[in-house]
Amino acid sequence: MVELKNWNRPRYQAGYWVRLALGLGIVVLLLAYGLSMLGRTVRFDLVPGELEHAVGQSFVVQLKGRPGWPWILPEDQVDRLDRSDLRLYEGGRPLGPPHAQHAGIRESGGGGFSHWQNYLLFSTSDRSDPRTNGRTYSVTATARLAPTIISWTLAIGSGGVLLGLSLLGWQQRARWLAAGRHRAAHLWRRRWDYAAAGAFPAAVGGFAWLALPPIWNGSDSVIWLLWPWNLFPHHPLIYPTFMAFATTWFAESGAVLSFATAVQHLAAIGALIYLASACRARWQIVIVSVLACLGTALQLYAQGLMTEALDLSFLCILLGAVLRLRRDGLSTAVGTALFVGLLGGMLTRHASIVFAAIPLAYVLIAALLSDRRWSLAAWRPVGGVIVVVLLALVTAKGLTGSACQLLENSCMSITGRAGVYRIVDTYQSVPQGERAAWLERLAGAAPDAPTAQALAIMAQTPGPWLGTRRAIAAESDLWPHDPDALMNTGFRIFVRSLDRDALRQWGRELNKAVFGPVGGLGFGIGQFESLLHVSAHSIKVIFPPEAEYLRVLQGTGAEHPESAIRYLNLANLPATRLLDLLLPLGQGTRIPLLLATWLLALTALWTCRRADFTALLLSLWIGFAAYALALTLVTVVLPRYLAPLDLLLWLSNAIAISALIDQAARRRRPGALPRRVRED
Repeated sequence: MVELKNWNRPRYQAGYWVRLALGLGIVVLLLAYGLSMLGRTVRFDLVPGELEHAVGQSFVVQLKGRPGWPWILPEDQVDRLDRSDLRLYEGGRPLGPPHAQHAGIRESGGGGFSHWQNYLLFSTSDRSDPRTNGRTYSVTATARLAPTIISWTLAIGSGGVLLGLSLLGWQQRARWLAAGRHRAAHLWRRRWDYAAAGAFPAAVGGFAWLALPPIWNGSDSVIWLLWPWNLFPHHPLIYPTFMAFATTWFAESGAVLSFATAVQHLAAIGALIYLASACRARWQIVIVSVLACLGTALQLYAQGLMTEALDLSFLCILLGAVLRLRRDGLSTAVGTALFVGLLGGMLTRHASIVFAAIPLAYVLIAALLSDRRWSLAAWRPVGGVIVVVLLALVTAKGLTGSACQLLENSCMSITGRAGVYRIVDTYQSVPQGERAAWLERLAGAAPDAPTAQALAIMAQTPGPWLGTRRAIAAESDLWPHDPDALMNTGFRIFVRSLDRDALRQWGRELNKAVFGPVGGLGFGIGQFESLLHVSAHSIKVIFPPEAEYLRVLQGTGAEHPESAIRYLNLANLPATRLLDLLLPLGQGTRIPLLLATWLLALTALWTCRRADFTALLLSLWIGFAAYALALTLVTVVLPRYLAPLDLLLWLSNAIAISALIDQAARRRRPGALPRRVRED
């Protein structure tokens, strides 16, 4: 007789529905990302009968319904003035400038046009009537899928993932509750360790939030209060989302500022606790906590509206995960922390992607120095960390692309806007008589004439960033092209054509990043004085001319120019001068600090000859070098950009000091093992 096995088992168990919901949800989310990247170039002629005279020299035509559902033509809006890429041609000749002011189109004519909220407002090149002058007017633009399609696809995919996670949580509720109780018991056992890790950062954060004025970073800080979504994806997703939430729920700028700085301080305190608690001994926890907190400029970035406030917190999480990787190996908890630190950093500042070099360098060096370097077990963590890094990269890319389309922002990179600083600086360093030949050589490497023309403008236009973009947009020959696309291509040409002058400029910026951007002897200037001087300059120079800035600053104290005196008085305090010795920007003090740090690290490496310790210290300095190289390759050095380097420097000091103290204690301990066979 044939026995029917598992006859009573249900056909579809809970695990089946979990896999189905999660799988379909992820597939639909990937579909949403793919749909968000779709676009097609459309071209159509304007029929004279559709054109209507508006005011003065302007004519208008409605574009709603073109090119037909499900496609739309993204248009300029109040908070997205350069959103449309529509180009208008008169008899095959490009008109412009695009995105022109409506008053200029009405009064001056000359071919300016504006694609504004489903309408095209334009003027002819010679102020004639386009309905009767016999010329053909045509339009080219990139059509995108309707946002509602992408929104619904994202909603369905997110719903599937949430349903799958809910079912998984219900299925695994007993195991997760047991794990939660175990984790809570572990946290309770180490409560005094966490208290030791958080005491100094909490005291610093509480004092800063209660006693110090907000830290202003010029117009950037105010823009976060005005239109944060405008800055995405120039700034990655997390900080615009955070500030959009704050400005939505707290209408008054004073409340927004208090909420934002409180959250930023709490994030810094939590991240520093996670970082320092990776150590076992309480005295080591205190050393790492204090010195790492110093490396974050004593959380002074958290006292203002700057992306560094959250970026440094994610870097602390990543570094805490690396310390646990050394202590416990690659576990699920460590891999999750690595993923969170990397993903959060990449979604806060673009340059944070280079810090993936730290965990990768650690596992590679540890594997190479291991006694089992030829075994599979020694290289298994390398594969695990590579998977985590790739997963973080893919997730960041998917979230960024989907959010760009959902918010109807331009997804184009603006690396060229940052890179133009390097081009201008290099051009100015070329001797006067050789500049024409240098420009000709650079333009000769361009793939087409528009890029060559844009490169000349990028090198010679004062006021980089928006000034260069406006100069390119004003050139009639370049009207058919997007200025940011030309700047991106131009900067790539510059990087691929590095010559002696460009390498010399890169070397100067690298020297400023590593050894300090401010020359001179004595105290020089440090991170604390720099931040306070920037705040004072913002209040005295940047805010007063802008009525919109003053409106949003009401109640913060920054609307009063005399408040700048408060920042200058703080900058001149002896305590500030003393702290700047520990975070110097002047080469007269930064070089001795770096030399002392490297000497301390080498002493620790020589004294504590352990593979994992060697891999840890070397990986921190590899991350230091990777960030300095990446920063100076793309842009020029600003003092606040050096904050991650300060954090890595002081964490290296903390780890080296802890290792040396521990090694000395072991030597004094009766019956201690010889150095070469001691266990960590």
